[in-house]
Amino acid sequence: MMMKPINVALLGIGTVGYGTWTGRASGTGGTINGICYGDGYFIAVGAAGYLATSPDGITWTPRTSGTGLELQRVAYGNGSFVVTGNGGIILQSASTFPALINQKVGGNMEVNLVGGFDRTYVLETASDVDSLSWTPLTTLTPGQRQFSDPDAAASRKFYRLTLP
Repeated sequence: MMMKPINVALLGIGTVGYGTWTGRASGTGGTINGICYGDGYFIAVGAAGYLATSPDGITWTPRTSGTGLELQRVAYGNGSFVVTGNGGIILQSASTFPALINQKVGGNMEVNLVGGFDRTYVLETASDVDSLSWTPLTTLTPGQRQFSDPDAAASRKFYRLTLP
């Protein structure tokens, strides 16, 4: 089924039920060819390399796509967004979920978040990676990309991130 591109400066994203649609400013007067939702974010793509993100479908932030080519479609899978466009261009985002890098600093284990979206995460710990009972250690808020675990047994722990 072919979808006709939207050629207006508003997106009909916000809904009340499924019957009432509310126009939303997209930040462009050009054509929007594709919208996708994944891992808590909407991504819109369109004319002249237009790419924008939104956490709620209401507030849109234009992003630099690095191309002036028409972007046609966007999809989400395996932790990243993939965009296709004219001229055979394919763009892929970095992972939406950060990697954890741990290192011993003094008597503490320093846990650093690298990459991913800047949002709230819960840092959990377990003594066995296959454990069914992970224990919340702390909540990392946006902008907080590091935690120092003072537990003397920290070098024998496993760490993971979850969303609250």
